[in-house]
Amino acid sequence: MNDTCEVIAGDVLVRDGRIAAVGAVPSTERANGRLRAAFAPRFAVSCSQALLEGVAALSQEHGLVVHTHASENHDEIALIRERTGRSNIDYLAHTPRLCLAHCVWVDDHEQSVMAEHDVKVLHCPGSNLKLGSGLAPTARPATTISTCLRRCGWPPSCSRSARVLVL
Repeated sequence: MNDTCEVIAGDVLVRDGRIAAVGAVPSTERANGRLRAAFAPRFAVSCSQALLEGVAALSQEHGLVVHTHASENHDEIALIRERTGRSNIDYLAHTPRLCLAHCVWVDDHEQSVMAEHDVKVLHCPGSNLKLGSGLAPTARPATTISTCLRRCGWPPSCSRSARVLVL
């Protein structure tokens, strides 16, 4: 496990898997509100529970989004269940202002948890299909989960991601 955390919103010092200090958090009022800072721990597999809880507390304190990756493949899901006894989504969903990239392998229960906690899904059809992960079920029209299109590595633009999704 890696107890480092990439944070866009200032500097974060992590000691023994816990957030020890946070530098200045930038204003969320940039570019007329179009640009916002976010906390971005890599994903649950590479972060300690203490670090994720610290990020959740900082999100609550500063009103900033938390962005991470979740349920992209079966191995990741199995590892989180082995470590925590919970599903990936159950483990992360209580984080305020949570945006999750991928969410390809989420079941009906997890989708209801995501809807209940207003989790936003960042669907990455190009990279998910390239890796053989599949498509996020939340991208289907019948879902009540807020889902947006995102690019994660491939293809090189969001317009190409949209084309992949349509095909």
